[in-house]
Amino acid sequence: MNRKEIYPGIEIWEDFITEKECEYLLNFCKSLTEDGWKELFTKNAPMAYERDGHEQDNFWSDKVAELEWSDPNLESLNDRLREVGVLGENEWHSRLMRVQRQYPGTALPNHYDATQSERIVGAVIVYLNDDYVDGELIFDKLGLKFRPPKRSLLKFKATEDYTHETAVVGEGPERYVMATFTWDNELSSQIGK
Repeated sequence: MNRKEIYPGIEIWEDFITEKECEYLLNFCKSLTEDGWKELFTKNAPMAYERDGHEQDNFWSDKVAELEWSDPNLESLNDRLREVGVLGENEWHSRLMRVQRQYPGTALPNHYDATQSERIVGAVIVYLNDDYVDGELIFDKLGLKFRPPKRSLLKFKATEDYTHETAVVGEGPERYVMATFTWDNELSSQIGK
C-alpha cells in the first residue's frame, strides 16, 4: 500500500482495498436496480438524518446506499483505517458503509464537510472504479483537479479551505465511491454530532 501526500492536508493510499474487496462492493452496486437505490436510501437515511439533526436531502435518494452494519466484508476495511495510519492519534471515524454513485449527467455540488458539524475533522473516500468519463474531484480554492485510481483511499481536511465538488459524470460507466467522515472524538463518530 503506497501512501503519499498530494497537497498539504490531502493524502492518498493506493491499493487501500484489495481487488476481491473492490469486486464485492462493485457487484453490490451494480446489482441494485433504480428502485433498489431509492429503497436503501429510504430505509437508512431517515435514521442518519435524525441522528445528525439535518433535514433530509432528497438529492441523495438515488445516489446513496448503505450496506448492512454487520456485513463482515466491511469489518477489515474499518479496522484498516486505523492500522495504516488514515486516522490520527485522537481521530475517530464513522463506519465506512455508505456507497455513493454518480450516474451520467450528475455531479456533487461545491461544499466543505465541516458545515455539517464543527467536530468533523476530515473526509475519507474509497474509489471503487476509475473508468467513468469526467467526474473528477475538484478543489477549486486550491486549484486542484484529479481522479484517484480504483481501490485507492483519499483523505482530506474538512475545513472551508478544502471546499470541493465533482465534475458532471459523462456518458459511460457510473462513478462509485465509499465515503465517511473522521471526527475529533469517539462519541461524535458514533452519533454524528
